[in-house]
Amino acid sequence: MSYQTTYTNSRALVIGIDAYTRCSPLSNACNDARSMADALVQRLSFPAANVRLLLNADATRANILSAFMSLHGTCAPDDRVIIFFAGHGHSVTGNTKTQGFLVPVDADPADLSSLMRWQEFVEGSEMIPAKHMLFVMDACFSGLLMQRALGGGDARFVTDMLQRYSRQAITAGKADQLVGDGVQGCNSTFTRHFLEGLNGAAADRHGIITATSAMNYAYRKVSQDAASEQTPHYGHLAGDGDMVLCLPKSVQLSSATAGDYMAEEFSEVPEQVALDAATAAPLSFPRFASYEDATSPSFGQNERTKKLVQTYYQPDTRRDPATKFLAVSFLPVGRLPNTPKLTQIIKKLRESSQGSEEPPYWKLLFPGEMRTTLDTILLYNTCYNTQLWDQFLCLDSRGGIDFAVADQVVHHWSPRQIVKPMGAEQKTPVIAYWNYVALIGTLWSCLELARRTYIELGYLAGINVRVALVGIGKGHFCGTSQMPGNEEKRWLDPLNGEGAAMGAFQQQVCEDSNIALTYRATQKDLSGSGARRIVDDFAEKFALAFNYHKEHLPCFNYGTREFPWIQFWNGWRR
Repeated sequence: MSYQTTYTNSRALVIGIDAYTRCSPLSNACNDARSMADALVQRLSFPAANVRLLLNADATRANILSAFMSLHGTCAPDDRVIIFFAGHGHSVTGNTKTQGFLVPVDADPADLSSLMRWQEFVEGSEMIPAKHMLFVMDACFSGLLMQRALGGGDARFVTDMLQRYSRQAITAGKADQLVGDGVQGCNSTFTRHFLEGLNGAAADRHGIITATSAMNYAYRKVSQDAASEQTPHYGHLAGDGDMVLCLPKSVQLSSATAGDYMAEEFSEVPEQVALDAATAAPLSFPRFASYEDATSPSFGQNERTKKLVQTYYQPDTRRDPATKFLAVSFLPVGRLPNTPKLTQIIKKLRESSQGSEEPPYWKLLFPGEMRTTLDTILLYNTCYNTQLWDQFLCLDSRGGIDFAVADQVVHHWSPRQIVKPMGAEQKTPVIAYWNYVALIGTLWSCLELARRTYIELGYLAGINVRVALVGIGKGHFCGTSQMPGNEEKRWLDPLNGEGAAMGAFQQQVCEDSNIALTYRATQKDLSGSGARRIVDDFAEKFALAFNYHKEHLPCFNYGTREFPWIQFWNGWRR
């Protein structure tokens, strides 16, 4: 089908239900529906005669389906159609998947035949000729199969959007979330923010509002609203076009000028990226290019990491640039909502790490010295009267975070000089031991630091997380948990007297030159169970790299999954 660069007509079906007969009543669904109808007419220039409003008793199952399917006979191919529903949603889990339903005023939730299956609307939209349809559902339910565009923010033509088919949808929240109905007499949390977007807040710098930009705005604002416990879900049901909701009068499009006017593309950021910590994700880190190929001799080597210090112990005490270190990096998938003021963010993070009764371990990641450029802020500590650093933390205006440390997580141990025959060359072997507890605690602290950073940045969407162990080949590991676990038992440690005497972990040698693990996450995945999944996966893979195949990992207290935070804290403070 070939579509024009304009809309022939605009139509809408707007539904609001407060007074349910067999469900709990709502307070503001009808207000939301009226407000939406007014915005469509007054702000988006929908003809009033083309906006069908069904409220309360009129919003029966039969009336809603009849009004919806009547669009089949009234719409033209170059029309746009908006369906708005404010009311209860319902989800039912079947044998293989969950089905979503809308609840009309006369429905009985115990009788599924009285509900409206969401799939009926999706399939019915195929029968409606309009090139663009947008479903705005102020309700929560499951069963939405939507595709998300994770573009990088390149410009695209308005005319291209207008000539492509699309079916788009947004719901107020997930099936298991509580949707805020708002204060009586006002709009719900979701509808209020969606209307803000339509009234201009979602416009790009040219004044253009598309369905994607309006949905993206509502998603971000609802997710960040202090009174909200919901996360909207949005995307494409079909097609790859984008409904144009508002086009300034100064922008005139016709077939003669097609392609002359450009609009900003909104990158549809994922609000909840499924995190499978058991599988490393093949992601790209353009800002951290030196972490791309773990087999490369230059893996992890850049201008910042070359300044990390490497300390040797007993009897050699020299300090050189590090060749072995831990690096943890974060890179947002989408755009930040605003240009960050980096020095203010660092100041807030430092202030929030003080005054806690229990040590906030993530404050260990804040070196004292600072350098700034136009779009980065770098924190570091000059070490041992040299120009080398014991660690660094870098934050850039894109939202990228790069942290690296060597001295605390890797110990270069030289046994006492071996007596050899007179004249023989005297060489002191150096063994690299990777401190298991220090590594896990540092990663966990980095996740919390990143979470708090993205809260300050107002960023809730997708994040790529990269954990790199540089120069780990032929290394051993030490730093097992020394806190008592089951039956008050403790792990042996290769560097203590008992462990060395019994040959503990002598077979635990890493055969990989470097290790790089990558995870997909969101801000919410950087704490609680989400952070735990990342940490557990890293701890297990680290142990496997050193040929440790037992059930319990020695970075946790013996026979448990409890992490020895006090030991970690004391180790960093030495």
